[in-house]
Amino acid sequence: MLKKYLPRPAVGVGHSLATLTLAASPALAQDAIEEIIVTAQKQMETLQDVPISVTAFSEKDISNIVAQDIADIGVFAPNVQIDRGATQPRYTIRGISTSDFGVGADPAVGVYIDGVYVGRSGASKVAFNDIQRVEILNGPQGTLFGRNAAAGAVQYVTNKPVGEEQGWVRATLGNHDKRKLEGVYNLPLSDNLYWRTGALWNERDGDVDNIASGGASDFNGEDNWSINTALAWYPQDELEVILRMEYDEIESGARAQSSATLGPRDGAGTYGSDFDKVASDTPTYQERELFGLSLHVDWDRDDYVLSSISAYREFESSYREERDGSAEYLYSFDDENYEDNYSWSQEFRITTTSEGPLNFTAGFNYSYEDAQQTSSIYLSPSSFEKALWETIIGTPYAGNEGSGYQLAASIPYAAGGYAEFDRFYTTGAQALAGGEFKESFNVRGEYTSMAVFADASYAVTSDLDLTVGVRWTRDEKDFDRFVEYNKYGIGFGFPVQSILDDQGDLARDVNGNIDPFGGELGWYEDDESWEEVTPRAVLDYRINEDLLTYISYSEGYKAGGFNSVNMEAEAFDPENVTNVEVGFKSSWLDYTLRVNGAFFSYEYENLQKLEEKNGACAPGGVTTFEFDTFDVEGDGFELSTIWIPVSGLTLTFNTGTLDAEFTDRIIEKDDNGSCIEVDEKGKTFSESPDLNYSLGVNYAWVLSSGAELNFNAAYNFEEGTSRDACRVVIENDDGSVSVHRFDTVDGDFRRVGGGAGQPAPDVNSCADTPDSELLNLKVTYIAASGDWELATYVLNATDDHGDSQDPGGLGDSLATAFDDGSPTYSRTDPRLYGVEFKYNF
Repeated sequence: MLKKYLPRPAVGVGHSLATLTLAASPALAQDAIEEIIVTAQKQMETLQDVPISVTAFSEKDISNIVAQDIADIGVFAPNVQIDRGATQPRYTIRGISTSDFGVGADPAVGVYIDGVYVGRSGASKVAFNDIQRVEILNGPQGTLFGRNAAAGAVQYVTNKPVGEEQGWVRATLGNHDKRKLEGVYNLPLSDNLYWRTGALWNERDGDVDNIASGGASDFNGEDNWSINTALAWYPQDELEVILRMEYDEIESGARAQSSATLGPRDGAGTYGSDFDKVASDTPTYQERELFGLSLHVDWDRDDYVLSSISAYREFESSYREERDGSAEYLYSFDDENYEDNYSWSQEFRITTTSEGPLNFTAGFNYSYEDAQQTSSIYLSPSSFEKALWETIIGTPYAGNEGSGYQLAASIPYAAGGYAEFDRFYTTGAQALAGGEFKESFNVRGEYTSMAVFADASYAVTSDLDLTVGVRWTRDEKDFDRFVEYNKYGIGFGFPVQSILDDQGDLARDVNGNIDPFGGELGWYEDDESWEEVTPRAVLDYRINEDLLTYISYSEGYKAGGFNSVNMEAEAFDPENVTNVEVGFKSSWLDYTLRVNGAFFSYEYENLQKLEEKNGACAPGGVTTFEFDTFDVEGDGFELSTIWIPVSGLTLTFNTGTLDAEFTDRIIEKDDNGSCIEVDEKGKTFSESPDLNYSLGVNYAWVLSSGAELNFNAAYNFEEGTSRDACRVVIENDDGSVSVHRFDTVDGDFRRVGGGAGQPAPDVNSCADTPDSELLNLKVTYIAASGDWELATYVLNATDDHGDSQDPGGLGDSLATAFDDGSPTYSRTDPRLYGVEFKYNF
């Protein structure tokens, strides 16, 4: 079967690619499903010709769902979860993600904006501003995309400048004082030079009130703006040159945290996340500035296209978040993160477009990244003294208030110093006398990556295609870490200072143990490199014009990395995955029904996972985190359907399942004061729901005047996941609240910590995480002239807040055997509604 590669658009002619996936809405009533165009294989192809599990969202889809960024549409893709964090979002595809708060590790999902790889998650989540479509590719994309696309890839495609003057402007008003203004203007500057700009400004008050003084007035608000500009030049018919620039700024507050044990729990049920009031004494914030510049050159020859993509990106981000969820001074605990990052990349590619049996894509890619990060924790003098007393002395703080001053004064000051970092205190007593205690770790990395890739498709017969691809990748990382946790020798959030000997190695005593007084503070430096070859092979067979089947084998690779705060900061191994997939793409009933599906099975070797070390397994008994690697295998399927039963009515259904388990995993667990090793081979790997599905309904009612009423509903359901470990919040008979930790150790489920001196509650197992649902509704009136539209919408119509799995916060990070601190819950957005007015010109 000869692939039907689409021709490039003619120079000077406006070109748009219509896509239809989830609850898509036609301009007029439809009788058949439109073609979906994607670039999942680095060339323009119809979705039905691509042997990959892909979900595509068009500009109209994005508008119908009232999506503002990738998290708003990711929820409607099968086996995909994308959280709402702006500065450190987490992408999960088929249960695989990377949850690192440091820059020592790379993401597991590759994100691309107009073909430019975004290597750091802090720069990946941008406002939808003049987006043509978004593609989500499930499974390893190790050949054509390569670096860090082991779990999958997300592609943003923006609209190109076109050869006619056009544009639109849209205003939105909603509850919580929602105000949003956005628009696009396209202008031909000459016969072969076109300019296009999109701009967006968005603000919304928070939906959680703060009843305490000293902090923000409310939480969970929005404040962002962005601008995208593109200049397209066609010096000759075969040559396209596009210069793109983007700027995106966020200045919103951090997400609200509500204490499970302290402060108001208004509307929170027992101890859930459905709250609308908090008590916070911290001035939290969340900020990011992002700038991107890229130059795309495509030279269209008779049978091939030569392409070049040159790109530069930089961003600065920072946030401060309250982790105790209360205004209680004794439990005051905040964390803060700052990143300064820039990168540049270059890709050259050749893609053939001949009518012969063989076509291929081949290319070379090089990228460089400079990443710097400082992460800190803050405590009040009282919460610091409490943590110091209970961690070092190991007795309850109650009744010993003030004694921590003498204890801290006796702690010796760490030897040496480092000129680049100022010390706030020289003794613990000074720290306690100050208004705020701080400890930080600082990391910086210089990362380079180069790759050569080729992917060829050969038509064995008129109906049978064989595709073979391979990519060679080399990653080099120089990593430096400086931890100066508390200025005088005791760490609470981060385990060890960077104490170096005169050779620049970690200072050690005669027994080989790290010696905190054996050298000077300095940067601990390390470097590592990795090489990997990742192949793929696909055999696809077209049974008839409307049914394509395929089987594929693919491998993915993610570079190794470094533990940002681990004692040794040693490198961990690269991540490798092999994936076997059997799928089909089909159209039925005269193109009014489309059914696409894929069954997959994968094996991960050295899956990189951030592990919590707490209790007896943590240095000094204080919770910390470090990366470890494990083996995982899983299988599941994805199904996507679109049906137009009658003219104007479009129904969609997407679903996915996943069953995954560890095949090699030995971890350390705290068991009531003892650190033991537990073999968790065969344990469920449950970072993704076993079942998730989405339903979409869109009806276009064309009135006799020629105007259109468009009704759209999009619903998503995610099943909760099972758990072997959990925290249980109990209200005791005396009115106090305690938090108990339960875990399954060697098949025995029992309390392993916490409780604040209370007897263990009668708990036989951990409840599954709650199911979650999301229902978005929108009704749009489109004038017969097409010049204007008026819409009303409701997001999260069922007002589902998605209870958090467990309380977190100070109880996680500084819990002791005597007091579980102030665990917290977070929450998702409540029901939001508003109106939109759009004018097209």
